[in-house]
Order: sequence, then structure tokens, then C-alpha cells
Amino acid sequence: MCKSKWNDVKDKLLLVEAWARDGLIDEQIAKNLGIGWTTLKEYKNKYPSFLSALKDGKKVVDIEVENALYKRALGYSYVEVLIALYRIIQIVWY
Repeated sequence: MCKSKWNDVKDKLLLVEAWARDGLIDEQIAKNLGIGWTTLKEYKNKYPSFLSALKDGKKVVDIEVENALYKRALGYSYVEVLIALYRIIQIVWY
């Protein structure tokens, strides 16, 4: 019988959350943890703390994407464009 890697993984829950926040997909997180994707799915079902770490990390990214899409759909305000142009001019001239 294979030894479970859960004890190693549970010590890395903050890393799992950070990787999810950085936009890594489940397969990449599994690879970083040294487990298979199927094992990662099992851990999500079996350990609520693991699932919570993944969800909390992805929540931040989801909100950022949602805000970016919202701005893109409505367009940028005139003030935002002026501020961006002013910053570009400062960088180029100084």
C-alpha cells in the first residue's frame, strides 16, 4: 500500500493558496506538490482545508479578472486616461 503524501501537503496549504492566487491551474499545483492530478482531486474531496486553500487563492484572481472585464466592457473614464498619459510623459521625459 502506498504511503499518503497528505502530511507533506497539509504543511504547504499557504503555498497552495499562493499558487492559486498566482493563477496556476490544478494540474500545475499538483505537479508543484509532487502528487498526481487525480490525487489532488481526491484531496479536494477528502480534506476541506485543502479545498478552502484553493478556493481562497482563486477568489482573489477571479475578482481581479471580473474587475478587468467590467472596465473593458464599460470603457475607461476620461480621468483614468489622462492620469495614464501623464505618467507615461513623466517616464519618457525624466
